Amino acid sequence: FYFKMGSCRHGERCTKLHTKPIVSNCILLPRTYPNPKIVPLQTQDKYGETITIDYDKKWMKKHTNDFYEDVFCTLMEYGRISNMTVVDNLCEHLLGNVYINFESESAAMSAVDGLRGKMYNGVLLLPELCPVKDFEYALCKEHADGGCKRGALCNFWHSTTYPKAGCSLLKDLERAQRKHWKVKEPRPEKIVR
Repeated sequence: FYFKMGSCRHGERCTKLHTKPIVSNCILLPRTYPNPKIVPLQTQDKYGETITIDYDKKWMKKHTNDFYEDVFCTLMEYGRISNMTVVDNLCEHLLGNVYINFESESAAMSAVDGLRGKMYNGVLLLPELCPVKDFEYALCKEHADGGCKRGALCNFWHSTTYPKAGCSLLKDLERAQRKHWKVKEPRPEKIVR
């Protein structure tokens, strides 16, 4: 389970051996995403009962997209990113986790070395190599289909709903990454006859 998810709900108390990889394309930034859902918005109705209200969807979209863009642009300096997931779970072992899959192991190692000990939004970054090979196996299928019975406390990744696949932000980030890592290929020499 640890190799599929990159984290374990039992943490250090687990009876299973969680061998951290020494090489991997994937890194984990634990507890980096400041998920506002951890502090629910509450108010009182006219009868004095406490009710929980949802965050404004436009605000949540902007909050998540801004975070995603900032982290993506910071990490693409270390190498080409092939996939990035910000999880929306509220359980302790997945809260605020960000998983980044680089195209090369050397880029992932450079990111871990370059980010270790730095601060992001007042949070100390503790990047680590992660054993996850395929993000599809870690994602909760029920959540992707519209409703997970376990909700935000599920042990499988619940990817944030923003940015949405195919949105202009993701296209812009991919374009920026291609431009940043563009390798100038030598032009073929002209043949003089």
